[in-house]
Amino acid sequence: MSYPMQTVPEVAVATPVRRFPLNGVDVAPGDTIVGAAVLVERQDKQTRQNKPMATLTFRNASGGASMPVWSEQLGALTGLTDGMPVLLTAAWVTGRDGSAEWKFEGADPLPSDHPVVREAQPAAPVSLAALGARTAAVLAVLSDEARQLFDLLMNTPVSWPNEPHAPMKARFLEAPAAVSMHHATIRGLFFHSLQVVELALGLTETLRRHDAPDLDVDAVVLGAFWHDIGKLDELSWKGAFKYTARGAMSTHMGWGLCRVTEALTRAEATTNWRPTPRQLELISHILMIISSHHGQLSWGALVEPASREAWIVSTADQTSAKVQQMTDAAGTGTPLAEGWTRVGTGKYQRAQFISPTASHGVAAAPSADGVLRLVLPRQSAEVTDVG
Repeated sequence: MSYPMQTVPEVAVATPVRRFPLNGVDVAPGDTIVGAAVLVERQDKQTRQNKPMATLTFRNASGGASMPVWSEQLGALTGLTDGMPVLLTAAWVTGRDGSAEWKFEGADPLPSDHPVVREAQPAAPVSLAALGARTAAVLAVLSDEARQLFDLLMNTPVSWPNEPHAPMKARFLEAPAAVSMHHATIRGLFFHSLQVVELALGLTETLRRHDAPDLDVDAVVLGAFWHDIGKLDELSWKGAFKYTARGAMSTHMGWGLCRVTEALTRAEATTNWRPTPRQLELISHILMIISSHHGQLSWGALVEPASREAWIVSTADQTSAKVQQMTDAAGTGTPLAEGWTRVGTGKYQRAQFISPTASHGVAAAPSADGVLRLVLPRQSAEVTDVG
């Protein structure tokens, strides 16, 4: 993926080499390219004829790409490990389906301090301070009881595999939202979750104005903020972005239910907090939103949304993910005509349009009392993180 707004500082290293163009842009068919990339993941597999093979996934600032390594090439992988910077050699060839793809030819280790290492962990194109200011605005619409739940969940120490008890807040501020599909950056989970809250509030505001004035704003905000909280267990971002053993055991929806329950149960056991009837109702509603935010069972939801608020969050989640995917792909595709770009490869190849004449200026951020005009926010100081 490409993040045009991100600036990667240059660092002097012993082996300055060109970046490998993993997105294939400006590479002619048949060209063999040599350049720097990070070996994100190696997956050992077998062919239909039961011969050993592997699939390697590489990443740098130009994007990411996977390529097969056949049995006769496996010796070239000796000494290569996940997260290692490498000097990659590959040819841009025509695949069986007629689309262009990379053919692996070799990889050699680069110094561990090579700047391409940072490109396996791209940062979100929005600063932590900007995300914090936007968070202050949306938290201002919460009731006092809902804000207490938010603070308890983010700040109550919980258990982590092979680590001391610690609050979820620190992990939430740095975790990616995905390995590759959307918001696959440091702070990607925070960026995506806040985007979902803002989109969900926009839908809620429109519906409350005339047609559904009794929509539960607290449930929308907290459910949207925490819909992907289970990704703190599902994903690892120490080095390359990968799925954890927990991620292989259950989905982030399952772990999200566990995390919310654990944090609030521990808060009740270790402090004087006792949930009010309103908070108990909110907790049940939020857990349902987490378990249903994928919208359909066929899309991985544990249950289908069973409230209007859950449908709002599910819709906002889909919108955030799909729009970000198209935004990311816009800088890495093959130009076709004015505004149109070919993105993806193989059966995932498609054309997408982004207007070349629309204004690209950044809209002014709404003030706290403009986020949800039908709900008067309580006064609160601006923060630079999530509570």
